[in-house]
Amino acid sequence: MGRYALPEPQRYQRFRQKQGNIAYASGVTAPLQISQTDYLTQLDVMSNQTVTTLTTAVVVAGYKAYGPLSNVQVKVNGGRAPYALPGFHANEYLKVWNNDYTDAMVSDPIVTNSTNQWKNHVRIPLTVDPLSDKGAWYTGDTALNLSVALTFAAATTVLSTATGATLQGSYDVWSEKYSGPQPDAPNGWLDQISYYKQTELYLSGGVLSNGSTTFNLETDQDFVRIGFVFYTGSNADSTFAPAAGLFTSMSLIINDKFAIFDGIDEQTLLFENLNDYYASSATTQNMGTGVYWLDFQRFRIPTRDEILPTDPDQAKRLQLKIVSGSANNRVDIITDTMVDSQFAEKWARSAKARGAK
Repeated sequence: MGRYALPEPQRYQRFRQKQGNIAYASGVTAPLQISQTDYLTQLDVMSNQTVTTLTTAVVVAGYKAYGPLSNVQVKVNGGRAPYALPGFHANEYLKVWNNDYTDAMVSDPIVTNSTNQWKNHVRIPLTVDPLSDKGAWYTGDTALNLSVALTFAAATTVLSTATGATLQGSYDVWSEKYSGPQPDAPNGWLDQISYYKQTELYLSGGVLSNGSTTFNLETDQDFVRIGFVFYTGSNADSTFAPAAGLFTSMSLIINDKFAIFDGIDEQTLLFENLNDYYASSATTQNMGTGVYWLDFQRFRIPTRDEILPTDPDQAKRLQLKIVSGSANNRVDIITDTMVDSQFAEKWARSAKARGAK
């Protein structure tokens, strides 16, 4: 009585560990190596940042407190990037990856003649969802070098009015890891590391026409979800302004004829998203203004029919068609996809050689 049903050799101990600290520096990309131990499932980037102001009033740009993080990236062996999103987009993605999450800790107070503490923490999830370990990385592999890199924006990008204001401080990086046997051993996480999940800003600054605009997406991968941030201005300076009402409808079409989402209008998509994701009150949506998602995994326990496969033998072309009423509107497109992981191949071969099923 009072004991877990899972036998002791199959239990994995979860632990959190500080990986290091990255100092903020305007326009700089700063990497941090992840320790080569155990299984990695997520990283947390915790803000220790301040904004110092003088007598002039300061206005925060549309990124809110996430503006200093112009890119948050995880890289593998200096090449592939399983995660790469700006801070604003990363926060919006986290709301759908874990629909119980709301950014209640976010704070960007601005008081003149003072040093203001900013809270703009970001979680980097590497698994497919909060309840699954699929997509984890075996960082105990000494041939696997994972690093997280933060690219920082200048104060003039983060603040619409920034006379006399300065940004300073740093970010702590924490890991969530699980200890257990290596993947080719009995009870090792071979299945979990065989999924390569990639979350990226697929399109940055997409220009919408006054009418219909077509964007081609890559195939030969399984889509978990596709996200959109609609805005005016530029996502590279302080004019970034996410807003509703910038598109009329959108369609997701395979092979030029099969529409998975067929001319879905903004209010219908918003209603779909409000049903899929947590809302903090009856009048407040959890997603940011101008942010929408086409989600193929709405269930907490994923099923095969909740993923959009794009096998190249069947899906020759995957297109997004977005209808807008102005050529001044812009869109960023986020893709969240899964493929077989090339980094698990050697462990699968080793497990087979050892007689594993």
